[in-house]
Formats: sequence, C-alpha cells, structure tokens
Amino acid sequence: MMMTTHRQPLTDATAANDRWLLSGGAWIAIALASSLSSIIWIAGLGRSAVPAWDPPARLAGLVGLVALTWGWPRLRPLRRFLWTVLAFSAGMIAKDTVTAQSAVAGWLQTLAPAQARLADTMLWIIFPVTLMILSLIGSGMSRQDLFLIPGALRARGKLLIPWIPAVSWVWLAFVLMALVLGPLLMQLSALIRLDTQLAGRLLTALPVIVAVALLRSLQEDLRFRVIFLGQLAPLIGTRQALLLSSLLFGLVYWLGSAPGNGVGGALAAGIGGWILGASILETRGVGWIWIIHALTELLAAIILVA
Repeated sequence: MMMTTHRQPLTDATAANDRWLLSGGAWIAIALASSLSSIIWIAGLGRSAVPAWDPPARLAGLVGLVALTWGWPRLRPLRRFLWTVLAFSAGMIAKDTVTAQSAVAGWLQTLAPAQARLADTMLWIIFPVTLMILSLIGSGMSRQDLFLIPGALRARGKLLIPWIPAVSWVWLAFVLMALVLGPLLMQLSALIRLDTQLAGRLLTALPVIVAVALLRSLQEDLRFRVIFLGQLAPLIGTRQALLLSSLLFGLVYWLGSAPGNGVGGALAAGIGGWILGASILETRGVGWIWIIHALTELLAAIILVA
C-alpha cells in the first residue's frame, strides 16, 4: 500500500517536469526560428545587416534540438514540432535568399503592385509553407487536428482571455471585422475617386486581387498558426501555444514595413496574431479567421491597385 501511495505523486511530478521541459524546448526553437537575432543585430547593436553566419548558426541550433530528441527520450514528443520549426526556418531563409538575388529582385520590381504581392505570396508558399507541409508526412495528424475545417462558427469564446465573458464568435467576428476592416475602408474611400479608368483597372486586376486575398491569407495562417497550434496545444496547453505563435508572428514585423516598425509594429502584429489564433482554438476551425483575413487582404490589394 505504501508503494501505491507514493507512486502517483512521483508520476504527477514527472509529468509536470516533462511539461516544463517541452515548454522550454518549444521556446528555444521559436527563438531560433524567429526574427529575434535580426532584431538584436540591427535594432539592438546598430548593425546595418545580419552577419552571414547568423542564419546557418540558427539552423544548426534547430538541427541540434531535433537530434537531442533521440538522445533525450523525454523530449521525444516535441520532435515533430521541431522538424516543422526547422522546415519553417529553412524555408524562410531560402525565400529571403532567392528574393535577394538581383535577377529575382529586378523581376519583382517590373511587376505591378498587385502582381508583385501575388508573386511574393507564391514564393512564401513554394518555400516555407511547402516544407512545413512536408514535415507533417507520417505524423498521422488529420485535418481536424490541424483545424483545417470551418469549425463551429457559433461557438462561444473570449479570445482565450480568462477575465472576459464568453460571447458567440458570430458577434466577436463582426466586431473584429469592424475594427480591422474599418480603417482600410476609410483609407480606400480617401484614395478612390470612381471613374471609368479606375473601374477598368480594377476589373483587369480582379483575378490577381482575388488570388492575392485568398492565397496570402492561406499561406500566412498555415505558416504561423494552424500547423504550430495543432502540434503544440496538446503538448504545452492552448494559451502557451498561442503565445508562442503570436510572438513568432509579431517579431516578423519588428523590422518590417507593415503594420509598422519597432515595438509598436511587433506589438500590433502580435495582438492580431493572438486574436486570429484564438479564433482557431475556440471554434476548432479556420472559418472565421479566413473570412476576416481574406477580406483584409482583398481591401489591401484593392488599395495597391487604386
């Protein structure tokens, strides 16, 4: 009886320690895959560019983490996620390397703004997204596991924030659309003066505009949300998985041009990433996130054409 009494606390303690270990491994992997080192080099140390050895060093660190899962059995549940993070990082570096080539950069500059945005989107799909999808082969994860279904659009949620009341995601989605799409509509109304020339330009560019809206929202949600959340939430919990996904997304915008540079841009993107990820986790699907995201990209593409 004494052995039975003491065995359960030991098991619980081991499980708690494993949870901490998996969380630590996930945080290290996301730090290596994110723009954190670029931010340190450029914003922190004032360098004009990231050293050439930095991307390979981060890839090597991720390879080391993957290898560690064979030597440390308690890290084994994280192996598939680490493979996907490695695929994400390798794809991001490959995409940046390709677009930095003078021939590719020159070609992109010859395109109209909407066409250049579509070409950029296709490069994201060809490199990181495709590699991330390939990393899922043999994982046994279903579309439901990866939230690649519409989900319960009327589910009640609270953006995974404990202290706010739960309401229907129908209401949440319309509030979010008003907050996100409202400023874009105001910008569009200020820019556009309807005439036959503009109408013809929009009509000609309509296939590209629609393709940008659908594909750009798809690749971004695959790259930053559905795959990582599907892998991490069962291992370290939904809120921590969402925090990591949002952090990865936010850091990309620290040095980016939209929604802004620096802390403000990263914070805005991170909050947006949290909201979109919360929609996936609370509705168990991508219905609302793709509606909101695609409409946002649609208006952004129209603004580019206008």
